[in-house]
Amino acid sequence: MAILPERLIQYEPMNEWDDILAKKKLDQLFTNILLLTDGEIEWYHNCRKSKGTLAKTIRVAAIVLFISSTLAPYFSAINGNNIMVLYIGYILAGLGGGLLLFDRYYGLSSSWIRFMLTGMELESLRNSFVQNWQLLYFSNLPLTQERFAIMVDALLKFQETFNAAVKAETEQWAREFQQNLKDLAAALKAQSDQLKADVEASKTASGHTETPEAQVPMEIIREAIERKFSEWKEVFHVVAVAAGKKMTKGEMTDINCLVFSPVEKVKEGDQYYTPIPPDIRFTSVNGRTYSIPTDVREEGSRIYASSRPKLLCDSTVPKRPGCSVSRKVDISGSGTLGLKVWKDGKTYFLSCYHVLCAPELNDEQFDFSPLNSLGDTIVVSPSVEDGGATGNEPLELGRVTEGCLNGQLDCAIALIENSASVTDRICKIDKPPLLPLTITDDHATHRYPVKSVGRTTGIISGAIQEAAARCEINYWIKGKWKTVSISGLVRTDQLTDGGDSGAPVVDEENNIVGIIIANSASFTYIVPIQRILSKFSVTLNQIQ
Repeated sequence: MAILPERLIQYEPMNEWDDILAKKKLDQLFTNILLLTDGEIEWYHNCRKSKGTLAKTIRVAAIVLFISSTLAPYFSAINGNNIMVLYIGYILAGLGGGLLLFDRYYGLSSSWIRFMLTGMELESLRNSFVQNWQLLYFSNLPLTQERFAIMVDALLKFQETFNAAVKAETEQWAREFQQNLKDLAAALKAQSDQLKADVEASKTASGHTETPEAQVPMEIIREAIERKFSEWKEVFHVVAVAAGKKMTKGEMTDINCLVFSPVEKVKEGDQYYTPIPPDIRFTSVNGRTYSIPTDVREEGSRIYASSRPKLLCDSTVPKRPGCSVSRKVDISGSGTLGLKVWKDGKTYFLSCYHVLCAPELNDEQFDFSPLNSLGDTIVVSPSVEDGGATGNEPLELGRVTEGCLNGQLDCAIALIENSASVTDRICKIDKPPLLPLTITDDHATHRYPVKSVGRTTGIISGAIQEAAARCEINYWIKGKWKTVSISGLVRTDQLTDGGDSGAPVVDEENNIVGIIIANSASFTYIVPIQRILSKFSVTLNQIQ
């Protein structure tokens, strides 16, 4: 037998008129409705008690904290104008204000009063109905079908009136909650601004002022990114932070700054995102506190490591950096062959980990070795999907031997089985890479020109935006997008599209910057070539 929910009326309709059964049905309805109403009344009384106790406790604690904070300046004076005592006073005041904001946000005091009034109203409705029911009951005896209908209608109207009172209280709570949410954001900002002003005034009065930085060193900004990125991405809802130069009215300045990249800039009045301040205070490991200027540049979309196909590649041999590749077992993804490299007298080519080790990444493996491979490790060009679309038979180039995806790299290398099957001359450029190029802040300041060659976009030119960016990149893992934070990436203009992962990036003289691992609607992210060469102990030419 099914058990009906406690808040539903239990009633089995009559199949035919029976005045004795009708009387029992009325008694049953009356009893069930009273049980429901009594349960609601009891709930309001219980909640009133708990909220009342909590509200009183919060109010008393806030009063004690505020009194303590007002005494802090006197204690500071007694202790020789000790600035720390003043700070403690500000902290106590902040805690007291925070308690009141907590009370207001959750409506503890207001709901305590509201529950008390609503409970009294519901009790009055209930008692009045019980009194009137007896009179109504006797005035409709003996029961007929018409009188039975009158009695049932009276019960239903009482329940409707009772529920309307509960609904009105709930709607009032909803309105208060929405308003409190808006007021809370405004109050927190006002309190934060006031506390900051008070602290600065106290520091000035006591001689504890900080020397302003004319220019925050780039190494300090990079330190801030490494230490605070996880916090900033949650607070400011950004997908990347870089060390760069500040833009003013579309013009590049010489001011070192933190470059924040949200998917889109926060709009005026947006209650759900914290605006990025014009400067951020950061205390370095050297003990100094810096005020670092900020700049905001939209990504335009989240950052993806995508190997989805868009253009198709031919069957030209030998294969060149910039052409289509994939694992032989990967039938739905395509990437770009990055560079031909050498190690211990053997030839390899490199690309992204998420291109050459897609099966392992999808299984949430972030380090590749032949022992943990999933399926055949052979890499083919064009990719399986591109080959199927063009009718070009994929050529087996070699086998994946090493690879990793971590906070520094998204790269893998494959041993070439026939060295002649892959050349080091980059597609469209028809030259091999010259030398590794280390990108510096000076390159970013002067918007150093670069170009890339990928299987989707072909050859495309752009400029260096930042020399060191940290970002959250979305990877397809176990059937859904998951983010991995990678730091120290070179950021350029948008150079890529899906399938360009692994593409080599060079300057005008064909010096190699690195390989592309991800992009958004506005920017492209590159792993520096020195990092790759060091990780896999490979070189750009056979002589080295």
